Amino acid sequence: MKYLSSGAARKIIKENGSSEEVTFLDRIYKIGISIREKYETIKPIIWADMVNKIKPEILMEHKLADIADVVIHTDTGDMSLGKHNILPLYTI
Repeated sequence: MKYLSSGAARKIIKENGSSEEVTFLDRIYKIGISIREKYETIKPIIWADMVNKIKPEILMEHKLADIADVVIHTDTGDMSLGKHNILPLYTI
């Protein structure tokens, strides 16, 4: 989301009464819709680390969850995550 932090972008976002987080989710949603229109059987994915800094209430209210799945991965090669790692994602 660094590109949304530029002064010009921040001004436009503020003028539209939005936030950087919602603008980011809106953009990803539009990309997801384009994918779904072209490939009806495909459900887009988004990596958890792309959205983990966004407040859970913003994610819950956004329409992105209707068209995309969040993928969780670990760098350890272990495919299972303990409940202390998964539980925070259920609040999203």
